[in-house]
Amino acid sequence: MKTLLKKAALLFSLLLIGGLMFAQTGELPPLPTPEDGVDKYLPWVDLLYGAFVMIAGWLSAFIPGIRNIPDKAWRIAAIALVGAGIFLIGGWSNGLSLIFAYLIATKVYELFVKRIAPTPDTPGDIVRKEKLLNKSKQELKSAA
Repeated sequence: MKTLLKKAALLFSLLLIGGLMFAQTGELPPLPTPEDGVDKYLPWVDLLYGAFVMIAGWLSAFIPGIRNIPDKAWRIAAIALVGAGIFLIGGWSNGLSLIFAYLIATKVYELFVKRIAPTPDTPGDIVRKEKLLNKSKQELKSAA
């Protein structure tokens, strides 16, 4: 039953994200044809950036180099910064809209996705949590 509830909540989150996508532009994109380029989907670029931030942030524990950053929030910020650089260099979006897309994506993650499937811990995160737990246990023993 718990698995079913998790799947239902994840589906609800995806539908909510789809609703946010539709609300940003007010219309669905037309079906692609072979002659279409990337320019046809520019109104959706900010949403794609937000989805990139959420997905890459969730997978940050598995990306070599990024997983060495000790704090999850800084890992996600580093990924978002690299992604924003790619979007800006490509000329697909401007900085202000990417900042708002980042803020919206992190808030959607905090409110919905994190409750269903939080970002996995790296081995370094687990060791750090165990050290903090042991330290707090020792402080409790010494205080008693």
